[in-house]
Amino acid sequence: MNIEKYKIILASKSPRRSQLLREAGFKFEVKTMDVDESFPADLDRAEVAGFIARKKAMAAKDLIKGDHLIILHHKLIWMPDHPVLDAQAYATTNGMVGDCFFCLMNNNFYKEIYPELVKLEQNGIEVIMVAGDIGSKVNQFEYKTKEGIVLLATGLEDGREDNQVLVFEYDKGSALTWKFEGVLSHSPH
Repeated sequence: MNIEKYKIILASKSPRRSQLLREAGFKFEVKTMDVDESFPADLDRAEVAGFIARKKAMAAKDLIKGDHLIILHHKLIWMPDHPVLDAQAYATTNGMVGDCFFCLMNNNFYKEIYPELVKLEQNGIEVIMVAGDIGSKVNQFEYKTKEGIVLLATGLEDGREDNQVLVFEYDKGSALTWKFEGVLSHSPH
């Protein structure tokens, strides 16, 4: 796949995110906006990240000039409190909701962030959320909400031969597609 034909915009000042994209061979443009990361003092600790993410998502709306919004994130923020996915958490991730701060935590995703993503979807922007580090129980996860938002996840486990990565393809004028492929098929020979 020729990744040079794609215009990638990184809406983050994070040096680590830039480094990861560069190391993966992507050419990209950094476009950021200043967002006040303060939050109400009485806000529950589990809701702080979602509160700030919502503020950033609202500010980033002006950066979106395409048909797709792909959000890369670490935690499976969309599993807790979802009518279908919440029950699948233990079979999918490394712990029950709240068992592991690094695995899966209660949050305000469906109360604060999801409604904004639904608005984007309703305005013709396909929203795709990609979580990394899904854990060791499954190596790929795909779910489409009733509002059309796509939730994808993958993870790598040391020594596992069936580790999966997501591969996206897009040709101007056609749909964005993705597939899960084995890591070994993408490793240098």
